[in-house]
Amino acid sequence: MLRAAAADGIHAIITTPHVMPGITPFNLALYREHLAALQSWCLDQGQGLRLYPGAEIFYTPMTVQYLNEGRVPTMNGTAHVLVEFDPGERYEQIRKACGELTAHGYIPILAHTERYTALVRHPKAALALREELGLAYQINCSTIIAPKGFWQQRFIKALLKEGALDMVATDAHNMSTRPVRMKEAIAALARYGADVNTILQHAAELLRTTG
Repeated sequence: MLRAAAADGIHAIITTPHVMPGITPFNLALYREHLAALQSWCLDQGQGLRLYPGAEIFYTPMTVQYLNEGRVPTMNGTAHVLVEFDPGERYEQIRKACGELTAHGYIPILAHTERYTALVRHPKAALALREELGLAYQINCSTIIAPKGFWQQRFIKALLKEGALDMVATDAHNMSTRPVRMKEAIAALARYGADVNTILQHAAELLRTTG
């Protein structure tokens, strides 16, 4: 997958294992060991890839405690935290959870924002929430390339119109069903009329992955 990412024009990756604080055990020491091994491999192979620590955190009542105790990594050591919810989570709960994170000094990045019905069906509310709490919205490459129906397409257009699409992520898990598709997503964004370079540069600056 690292070779595929390099071939797809990617230069920096934040590695984001799934974490469910207080529900599923997460071995931070082992994660760091694996990350260091992959970083060394990239250097040895001359892949031109920089790998950084991170996590995709499924929000639970223990999330803030785990972050405060350093048991789960933020995105490349920044205040940004990649957080996800159940697709059917209520707007009020998403707002409450993100508010708790911001109250403790973290900046939530909503992972695959296009999956949350409460936001996708109500783009004005989604934009207001982003403004209120200083959130960052991330959308998966696969959704940019092929939105699933009217609601997702309208949501993408609404975010782009307001400059509220902060990050595009591969969400790559393997080489078959969920591969790296960043080049395709960039081409699709260009067809939407988006300022692709600005989006990519903004994300790199937020996460300090510019090298």
